[in-house]
Amino acid sequence: MRTPDRSFDIARVSDAATSDDRQSLPAPPSAAAARDTTPHTTGGAARLESVMAIGGAGRATFRTANDAVTVAPGEWLGGLRVVAVGSDGVTLVDRQGDRHRVQVGQHAPSD
Repeated sequence: MRTPDRSFDIARVSDAATSDDRQSLPAPPSAAAARDTTPHTTGGAARLESVMAIGGAGRATFRTANDAVTVAPGEWLGGLRVVAVGSDGVTLVDRQGDRHRVQVGQHAPSD
């Protein structure tokens, strides 16, 4: 008894898609467009819970009364812009241009 061939023929499936189907797929977002630059509202004091800095990339997680927010350099945390994330903390700049260094366990200044 012969086992039926259950192999998948991707060429046949690809050819089955019409040109209209291919055009309806959205283009993948660029890295710049994918980055969220809208301000994250803090809803009060935000405590720095954790930082992750690997190479040139860094992320920080702040805990508020209602939520946890993860930010990267260039993003906003309320009225504070994240300018650097390092293994020892986060550097924030307020709207007046003043720099604030926050270490894990500390609260970010109110905006």
